[in-house]
Amino acid sequence: MRGAIPKSLVLVLAAGLGCHAAFAQTELQRVWQGDTGGTAYDVEVSGGWAYVSNNDGVAVYDVRRPSQPRFVSLLEIGGVLRLYIVGSTLYAAAPEDGLLIFDIGDPANLRQVGSYGRNVVDVLVHNDIAYLRIMNGGNTEIVDVRDPAHPVELTRMWHIRGAAAGGSDLWVGDPARGLVHMDISDPSSPIERGVIFSADNIVSLELRDDRLYVALHSSGSRVYDVSLPAAPRLLLSYPASGEALDVSGGYPIVCVADGYEGVEVLDASRPSGERVLAREGSLQPHSLYYQDGYIHVANMIEGYVVLRLDHRPAPRRPGGRRRPLE
Repeated sequence: MRGAIPKSLVLVLAAGLGCHAAFAQTELQRVWQGDTGGTAYDVEVSGGWAYVSNNDGVAVYDVRRPSQPRFVSLLEIGGVLRLYIVGSTLYAAAPEDGLLIFDIGDPANLRQVGSYGRNVVDVLVHNDIAYLRIMNGGNTEIVDVRDPAHPVELTRMWHIRGAAAGGSDLWVGDPARGLVHMDISDPSSPIERGVIFSADNIVSLELRDDRLYVALHSSGSRVYDVSLPAAPRLLLSYPASGEALDVSGGYPIVCVADGYEGVEVLDASRPSGERVLAREGSLQPHSLYYQDGYIHVANMIEGYVVLRLDHRPAPRRPGGRRRPLE
């Protein structure tokens, strides 16, 4: 059901993206909310369609016009926590039903093509290999899903929290040690290359355009340049306002799902000073996905929420001169 949409949210004055010679005004506006399926846990966007996991299964929305999302269908398969999309395949992590695999070639009619195991609470898929986090601290299972109708377990590794992969590199959150870099040239036998930093509270990772976004719960969020995987470079370290549960971005835009403070939008290009472009404090997000100026949010109460990030030109002083930095 579509709920009421407030006219505007929190406004923050901050430096404009890519130009810090003047202040600009940034507005975060809610353009959609819908609670089909109840509490939302994760959201993935692909090819103009948004897939939202919730208590009832997976809800599908047409977001080819992201300012006007349209609910399409609800796949009622029971509770699903996390989603991952590769091409035309959707992987859903379900605590009771395990890994569920769907063909999303026709987004309005998802077709299940396979399943694997039970008690799966998180999933990453890379090069036809699924990395599955098992509920209640179980081992991580590494599974070959080239034939989705017949997944095959390759090996197991220690319990992880969060994972991201690119090329032959895998980054995982180790609750005992921190962010760990691994070589998965042979996914049946991962090789540890080193610990990037020590932390015991990593909750999620996202890799996009050689940028690794890390949510660290009470310790905030970080962004690394991993274009040289053996020598990651820290780009941003931002302290938590409450609990950073997920981070997504299109650098230098960094969006944080904070369990207490709502959705925070940061400008990582600022060398120092205030980084917050905007904040929407009324939400209780579990996760989010940033794309082309829109933030897709899986929220505790409202379900699926879409926010638009609007940048307005900096005000001019009399005489046409821009206001200098203060």
